[in-house]
Amino acid sequence: MKKAYVTDQDELRQLIADVKEEYGQIDGVIHAAGILEDKLFKNKELASFERVYNTKVLPLEVIMEELATELKLLVLFSSISSAFGNAGQCDYSSGNSAMDAAITNFQTANPTMVIKSFNWGPWKGAGMVDAGLESEFRKKGISFIELDKGGDFFVKEIFHGTNARVLAIAGEEENMANFIDEALIAEKRSMTNV
Repeated sequence: MKKAYVTDQDELRQLIADVKEEYGQIDGVIHAAGILEDKLFKNKELASFERVYNTKVLPLEVIMEELATELKLLVLFSSISSAFGNAGQCDYSSGNSAMDAAITNFQTANPTMVIKSFNWGPWKGAGMVDAGLESEFRKKGISFIELDKGGDFFVKEIFHGTNARVLAIAGEEENMANFIDEALIAEKRSMTNV
């Protein structure tokens, strides 16, 4: 089995070359790499920010350079932190936002490619949510995505979804509406304070 550290762009390029040599082509990529090192911005060290941010962005740069014109499918595992932010996740939110923004470049390079950036909410029994973040999600009324339901949603969205960017969160409809409304109000308030 071949492997590479996704933040080592030379290793990742070599992995892509090896896979193409062995199989002839690469039709699809799912970029789901990510790490968390949550701290408030004032306590965040540059090296930590770069580790978290680069885990999202550096592999994406290689994918764009090496595969953008030949892929048939590109799936990016982003996060709701890209859309709404989370306390202590300036690096993670930034990296995911950069991935979300890059989908336009991919579509331009290859308009026939199926491309999806999933802004996932927290998963039950998998994912990257620690106890502190879990508490924050529960306060906001966000439930955890069950593995089987999330998997079914993923497959249906790949085959039948029409949007390139997909917000995937679980919870009661009223809680979700309140969460989105509060996020929009906070965003409007921060824009007027600039």
